[in-house]
Amino acid sequence: MRAMAVFRSLEALEADYLPDSLPGRESELREIAFALKPALAGGSPQPLFVYGRTGVGKTACVRFACRQLEESSKAKPALINCWQSYTRQSVLSELARSVGEALPRRGLAADEVFQRIAQTCRRDGIVPVVVLDEVDQLLAKGEGGVLYDLTRSRELHGFPVGVVCITNDAAAFQKLDERVRAAFVSGRVEFKPYSPSQLREIVAERVAKAFAPKAVSDEVVALCTARGAGEGGDARVAIQLLLGAGRRAEARNANRVEAKDVPAGVANPSVEKKFSRLNGTEEKLLALVGNGKKSGELYALAEEKGFGLSERSVRNYLDGLVEKGFLKARGLEEKGRTRFFTRL
Repeated sequence: MRAMAVFRSLEALEADYLPDSLPGRESELREIAFALKPALAGGSPQPLFVYGRTGVGKTACVRFACRQLEESSKAKPALINCWQSYTRQSVLSELARSVGEALPRRGLAADEVFQRIAQTCRRDGIVPVVVLDEVDQLLAKGEGGVLYDLTRSRELHGFPVGVVCITNDAAAFQKLDERVRAAFVSGRVEFKPYSPSQLREIVAERVAKAFAPKAVSDEVVALCTARGAGEGGDARVAIQLLLGAGRRAEARNANRVEAKDVPAGVANPSVEKKFSRLNGTEEKLLALVGNGKKSGELYALAEEKGFGLSERSVRNYLDGLVEKGFLKARGLEEKGRTRFFTRL
């Protein structure tokens, strides 16, 4: 006789799943919701700079707060992932779509796109709330100027815009233009790693949503929780392990997920997780470094290989790879700004 399915629904284990509650993040959620609340009445939200390591609930909390804003006809959340939209032009194009401004296929200059957004928002009384997830990618490419457009929109163009920047890189705040940084000074929200008890609550909640009753043993919950805690309080790691365990149990036609089903993982899962967050350009630059190269050599090689990046953009990418722990840089006395990069 065929065993009963262990899964009830996979939705609760998907990366973009937004639960009905966010255990361990009640304080951060209140802070975000309070900052965005003026948009409900057509006012100016407080700009927010949300930071913390991977898997600690930053994006989920912001999405949760934005879902509450959708009850208003005035507030229009625009969730933009800066891995995909990493230029001023692409960010403004996404914002235009979110406020219902159709753009012609021939394309428009970024300034004209912004003017159209302003006209639509002023006419319809819309307050867009722009969420820039992984905003460090925008900054690394030298496209942070769009933040000036957004944070000064009321002063310069007569309509308010909410701006929420989300990043894993706390140092990204210091990379902001001084005029932009001032807008976020009183709106910085740090997300600390989840504690083991918070992770356990999250895992238990996903088990209840995703699996059949009594289909997951307590040992599985404990093991996934411990692995997530060991990866710096990362809920994503715990949930992915839970999904993997369920699939293994399903593959062996079992009606219960046991500790033996939890994937052992790679020898160094933190390295795999870090590499999964690199884009194509970062990976190519990392490969160029090889056994070690001077900054000037890397600028020249990037141009020779046709990367299509300015020297400043290459420098920003290299700085980002240092901050993420992939490269080490040391200054060379022979030339003022020359640095020598090696892989870690």
